[in-house]
Amino acid sequence: MIFDYPGYDLQFIQKRRIKDGSAHLFSFLYKFYSPITELQYVLTADYHEGDFFAIKFYAKMLRKSDFKYSLITNKGDVGNLLVTCLKCVPLLLKRTQPRHSDLSAPARMIRFLKNWRITQIPNALESTESL
Repeated sequence: MIFDYPGYDLQFIQKRRIKDGSAHLFSFLYKFYSPITELQYVLTADYHEGDFFAIKFYAKMLRKSDFKYSLITNKGDVGNLLVTCLKCVPLLLKRTQPRHSDLSAPARMIRFLKNWRITQIPNALESTESL
């Protein structure tokens, strides 16, 4: 299967701060239009503690529904909708991490002891200096 969907252009709407005391800190709202489904969509990227985003979208006609993120419109165009959601990742990183140039950071290595506790291995630079 060839996955060559171009996706759609995203238009920034607003940044919404969340002040409910939860781990959800703020949301970025974008909108886009699908000429295939003839529907407008709203994409929401929720930023949480721990530096991660929850990216979700809904058809604008469902905006007042409590179930807007889970209702299926069944109009097709799944490939373009998914690619559009992926296109927002560089935009989000540019807004939140302007000095970063990569999408991921390496994790520290871990090792298991005999009793299955997880401990951190010292920083790689520290271990190579003794060589």
